[in-house]
Amino acid sequence: MGSIYYNGSSSKARHGLYGQQDKTVQGGGVPPVYRAAWSWRKWKLLAAPTTPIETCLAPFAKPPAVILGSWAVLVAVGIAAALGTQLWIVDSLKLDPGRVLIASIISILAGGIGAKLWFIVLHLHEKRREGWCLQGMVAGIVVAFPALLEMLHLPIASVIDASTPGIMIGLAIGRLGCFFTGCCAGRPTRSRWGVWSSDRCVGMRRIPTQLMESGLAFLIGVTVFTAIHFENTFHGALFVAALSAYTLIRQGLLRLRLERRKSRLGGPFTAIVAAVVLAGMLVLLIAGWS
Repeated sequence: MGSIYYNGSSSKARHGLYGQQDKTVQGGGVPPVYRAAWSWRKWKLLAAPTTPIETCLAPFAKPPAVILGSWAVLVAVGIAAALGTQLWIVDSLKLDPGRVLIASIISILAGGIGAKLWFIVLHLHEKRREGWCLQGMVAGIVVAFPALLEMLHLPIASVIDASTPGIMIGLAIGRLGCFFTGCCAGRPTRSRWGVWSSDRCVGMRRIPTQLMESGLAFLIGVTVFTAIHFENTFHGALFVAALSAYTLIRQGLLRLRLERRKSRLGGPFTAIVAAVVLAGMLVLLIAGWS
């Protein structure tokens, strides 16, 4: 597996990385924890002095390969990029950008609530509260946005299609925040395509699942943007097709993550439903162009 970096509390250091009691070194005592340096530029471990280091309490430990605050910054940038792209397209379609912006901001807040609640429910037994779930974000927006558009007397299908490129570009930027924060980490790998990254505990070469999902969202966003450039009437089918394609391919990427799926049937079932919906939307889109 190569070299690793560990930074945790003193008690954890005494019991090793995986909770196993370390064997005492010759002469008594416990083996020291040595420092490992790393480079963002080269994405690999560097040589460092083998001198003992001090540990600290877990809440104050700095995980390896993590840029603190990067998730919040990149999510904010992603939201700004999504709104900017959306309003640009909406304005080109002669819709009311002011009312669309109001509906979008409220929907984003609803999506944030959904993301937090989804994470809490998903990790109910572990009693975790610190994370957010993309599925909850999408669910909150999908429920709130059409309802708000109806209340504001805006054409739901046209606005949703016009918002799709921005949503995907925003997801692409936000997933970069996951990579630099160490959440949603991929499995360890010895492949040359692996990237030295972290799961907030151990730094090693991993499958860059966050970057792969970011690239997927960006590719779908550019594809949808190109489609809208040539044709602006899709009656909502463009949004459904893009979301289905993202969901379908994402199910495969989830299998590459370090975190195990909690359900064996949930992933395949979701993939089948997404594939059926995507096929139906593609038929409608092709029929509409012909």
